[in-house]
Amino acid sequence: MLPQTPQLIAAALLAGAALAQASAVSAATLYADRAAFEADTAPTGAIDFEDLPDGSSFSGQELSVGPMRFSGGVTPGNETWNVISPVGFCEGYHSIDGSRHACVGVSDHAQVRLDFLTDVSAWGADFSDMGDQGRETALKFYDDADQLLFEYVAADQGELEKTFIGVDFEGESASYMTFSLFARLPSQDLDGFGMDNVIFTSVRDPGAPAPVPLPPAALLLGSAAGGLMSLGRLRRKRQAAA
Repeated sequence: MLPQTPQLIAAALLAGAALAQASAVSAATLYADRAAFEADTAPTGAIDFEDLPDGSSFSGQELSVGPMRFSGGVTPGNETWNVISPVGFCEGYHSIDGSRHACVGVSDHAQVRLDFLTDVSAWGADFSDMGDQGRETALKFYDDADQLLFEYVAADQGELEKTFIGVDFEGESASYMTFSLFARLPSQDLDGFGMDNVIFTSVRDPGAPAPVPLPPAALLLGSAAGGLMSLGRLRRKRQAAA
């Protein structure tokens, strides 16, 4: 048997961790076609940002949009990012279909987080101009235990590139997602992009109240009551038989 050096042991542990993460991430299914995504996941909700006033900001604060909540992001220089905007905002580069949309900006030191107020089994949206000009912008989805479910990296897409990104978590539930950036050069330390026409499949109806679990004392009381009722029925049967 060959001796196991600390270097070999460390390499084995890293390889095991990489395989575990890859298996967890590969469980989800990525879609680039909206129609196929809708057919396979039966979305229960949609958000197009039309109900929010122009200029609603989620830079450095939280902004709830239906069953989603934005937080984080950056406002570099005199530019304004992380807002809900009409067409033409952000110099007109990030509109999806000419309607109000989310204009998102991330940097190599600040990310945007999107919490799902009800966990989702599938999520998708239209994006514009994400990960262009040598930038690598990552979409990462996590469960309620902060375990990574799926990661998508957009890189080197052209100006005005529009695409649909949908993810089916295949039996798992996502609680939140993040947008983050890896900049290859100092001049590429910001990525601004548009997001619109969000669709998702909630684990439960967003309008339905969450189930309230009974406390242990109530469960014990119910069991005791059931036992007394059973004893009462048994006693009556014996009296009738006598």
